[in-house]
Amino acid sequence: QAELAVELLATDDPDRAEELAGFVDELNTSRQALERSVLLAARKQAKQQIAAGDQPALVLAERDWHPGVIGIVAGKLAEQYGRPVVLVSQDKLGVKPGVGSGRSVPGFNLADAFTRCTQHLQSHGGHAAAAGLRIEDGSLDAFRAAFYAHARTQQEAMRGGTALEIDAEAPLVTLTHQAVTEIERLAPFGCGNRRPVLCTSGVRLASRPKPMGGGRHLSVEVEQHGVRLRAVAFGAGDREQELADARGPLSIAFKPVINTFRGWARVELHLEDWRADKPAAPPAPTQQPPKQQPPPQQTPGEQRDAARRTDTASQPATPEPHATGPGGEQAVGGAAHAKDLTAPTR
Repeated sequence: QAELAVELLATDDPDRAEELAGFVDELNTSRQALERSVLLAARKQAKQQIAAGDQPALVLAERDWHPGVIGIVAGKLAEQYGRPVVLVSQDKLGVKPGVGSGRSVPGFNLADAFTRCTQHLQSHGGHAAAAGLRIEDGSLDAFRAAFYAHARTQQEAMRGGTALEIDAEAPLVTLTHQAVTEIERLAPFGCGNRRPVLCTSGVRLASRPKPMGGGRHLSVEVEQHGVRLRAVAFGAGDREQELADARGPLSIAFKPVINTFRGWARVELHLEDWRADKPAAPPAPTQQPPKQQPPPQQTPGEQRDAARRTDTASQPATPEPHATGPGGEQAVGGAAHAKDLTAPTR
């Protein structure tokens, strides 16, 4: 319905503009519902393929997928799983060729990959990041095998291509209105000048995540060291339960922004991703001294014998008699005195 959108922008008739705006909004709401439905079904297939083996790419197909949203869904899955994704909407009757749309990741040329698998396709076209194709149902398995084989040869180039680049670590307490305003001075943001991505850890949810934007986005309050901020996760409506089930502190990646609404300006976070913090290692066990065993119990007879031995040991020793030598000197039993006793008299 592109012509209706053009007419909406070009018409000078307010009534016609209002009529077209309402109709286009209804179309957009319907598209969003179709998109969510296809996304849930495609993600289920993706999880099954990944569980069966760590595939370097994903080729997913179904008969009731609307061809108008498969490209959007392929892009979301490529971003989530960090690998090229192709979705094929097969003909319900199996008579016409299926229509496919793919999205890539940095380091993988999707158009070139389709060219290398051209023997399995009726037609294809596109560029490195996004491409489309037409394929017969009977060629789907052969195309999937050939596409995966080529993707394996490109894994080194793809590695790290979808990693989230973080510019700095910043606790929530540092995100004052003045600090975020200074970040805004780096604008305009875009492809060649992306908005800075920050991170912090030890963050807890201060409220349950709430869907917004027709269920496409999430809003949640986060707290760290007494500082509480609102955070919005765009396009993460399908991860509501995952975030709600988070236990313990989280590490979050986010873009700080100034949100102005009804005359009020406040700092908010645009959540990029999150994960549970790793638990701290338990402290090393301390060495406990061995417990002393109590002395064995003595019988009354043994106690009397022990008392007698103690009394005997405490009595003073009887002095030995001194030996008298020829000269009248006394020997005290030491080796030095033995020499005196045997010394000749003059």
